[in-house]
Amino acid sequence: DVYLGPAILLQSYRWMADSRDQYLSQRLSKMENAFSVYRCHTIMNCTRTCPKHLNPGYAISQIKLLLAKN
Repeated sequence: DVYLGPAILLQSYRWMADSRDQYLSQRLSKMENAFSVYRCHTIMNCTRTCPKHLNPGYAISQIKLLLAKN
């Protein structure tokens, strides 16, 4: 197990946020380990340095919220 990284977590959140997605609970269960979103300390360096000007920090924080709700 290794940290997935902000790019993969951003893509994961894209699927989780899609209202058509029927696999949210399965996706969230894959995130419930010490090496997924919990390795992120929400410093937002990934957002500041993203060459595509995306916001993976926001996506990671949203995944953390979804995990807390479920």
